[in-house]
Amino acid sequence: MDNDKRDYISTDLSTFGSEKPDDKQLEILKLIYGEVNSNYRNLADIRFKLLGFVPAISIIAWATLYKEIDVNSIYNNITGFIISFLGLRVAWGVRTYDKRNDELYNDLVSRGRKIEEELGVHTAIFKGRMKANKVDIFHSIINHGRSLHIIYSSVFIGWSLLILWYLFNFIKIIFTYMS
Repeated sequence: MDNDKRDYISTDLSTFGSEKPDDKQLEILKLIYGEVNSNYRNLADIRFKLLGFVPAISIIAWATLYKEIDVNSIYNNITGFIISFLGLRVAWGVRTYDKRNDELYNDLVSRGRKIEEELGVHTAIFKGRMKANKVDIFHSIINHGRSLHIIYSSVFIGWSLLILWYLFNFIKIIFTYMS
């Protein structure tokens, strides 16, 4: 594979502040590298769990709310609206948490690249990682960030539509009582 299809850029910040680590520093680098890998795996694991749970739980909640709450009652519409609003807020909070994990994830990749560089490795787990180069039917590059956007925006749209559903039914009841 060509080097232009791989990412070799790492942070300029050296682990020890010196160009060439001594033997003791090399051992410490190996320990730090193990922790970087462990944290990287943990963040990836959290992401996969969130990507499984958030949409699944949302879809189940939408179906349950839509089916179980009678929209012919003002009280039920208010209840459905509040639950839907809280569902949107929780999903937004989870996405915000995941965005922070993105920053930590990217920093770990950069640190891992730097450690691999300091260990004298050319291409490894982080250094020389393949760049996103596939495109979808819209000719947009397929990558993690875009996929996350599609998933979470779908969840936000779902909760927002449910909020509008209860708001619409609430207004319909009000106008029915007024006429």
